[in-house]
Parts: sequence; C-alpha cells; structure tokens
Amino acid sequence: MTVEDFENELANLGQEIRDTATQGVLDVLSPIIARMQERAPIATGRLKASIGAVLGPDYTIQFVMAYYGPFQNYGVSGTEDSFGVSVPTEVEPTPSNGENYAFTKRRFGLPRQDFFDIEQMRTDIVDGLQRRIDELSID
Repeated sequence: MTVEDFENELANLGQEIRDTATQGVLDVLSPIIARMQERAPIATGRLKASIGAVLGPDYTIQFVMAYYGPFQNYGVSGTEDSFGVSVPTEVEPTPSNGENYAFTKRRFGLPRQDFFDIEQMRTDIVDGLQRRIDELSID
C-alpha cells in the first residue's frame, strides 16, 4: 500500500464516519418530527407539512416550521381566557416583550395549542443519540 492509497483510505473512512453520524442524528430526529406533525393544529395542513429539521455541517439542529407555528404552540396573550406562556430564548421569533407573544393593540389573543416542547425534544435527542452510541459500542 502506498502513502497515497493510505491517505485515500483515511479520507474514505472519515467520510464514512460523517455519513454514519449524520444518518444517526437524522434517525433520532425522525420520530420527534413525526410527533410534532401528529400533534400540530390543523386548519389547512400547511403548518403540519412545514415541520422539519435542518442539520448543520457542525451537527447543529434547527427545527423549522411555518412562521406562525411558535405563536400557535405558545399562544398569544390578549384576553383573560387567552394567556401566552413564556417562550424559551432559543425559539424564533423571540417575543418583542422578551417573555411571551402578545398583541400590542388588539384585545384578543390566541390560545396555546401545545404541539412541541423544547425540553422534551432535548431529552429525546440526547437519549436517542446515547442509544445510537451504545449500539455502535456493542458491535
């Protein structure tokens, strides 16, 4: 085996490891996305169809959906029977008042329709990745 052959083998191994890691993360994200889609409120179906995830080159995970999804999930304050709840700082768009979504000049709100939970998603991702690592360790 030449040095060039060895370098090629090493490059191929690196790509194989990246591909395996990427597939592992996507496998963990798939049931989370399915659960979000299953629980999303449906009027037209656009919100449900828009839910997905983007995996960055450094394995950062960004969940994506129609712009109004977070407003539906956390609710919008407005009346006595419609209270928005605190929105985690990592959710976009961030509330203009820094805490919850609220209308500035309207007297109505939007009730919360909880279809995703950031903390549960974090737990599911960590647990899922740990299972994948354990499976690879056994082989």
